[in-house]
Amino acid sequence: MKDYPGVVSEFMRYKSINRLKHLAEYPYDLTKEGNLNPQRLAKFCSEACGYKLLYGARSGSMKRVMHNLLDLLKRRRPCRKWKKCRLAKS
Repeated sequence: MKDYPGVVSEFMRYKSINRLKHLAEYPYDLTKEGNLNPQRLAKFCSEACGYKLLYGARSGSMKRVMHNLLDLLKRRRPCRKWKKCRLAKS
């Protein structure tokens, strides 16, 4: 695999990347007393088609992770860049 130092350094400047890295390095501690409680389990719950998904026991803040991934997606606009590349090759 090729090394792209300019691309990597540009990518790492985004605040979302640093926030995601921080969330990965310091996840929500479910072993700490009180962190895994009925309120958390009720909050992290989805239901559809007769199935109920409980994901309160997942470590990390899913809401913050999704927010930062969406922020990164908006800033990088990968679909637009991919389309430009495809049109340039045609």
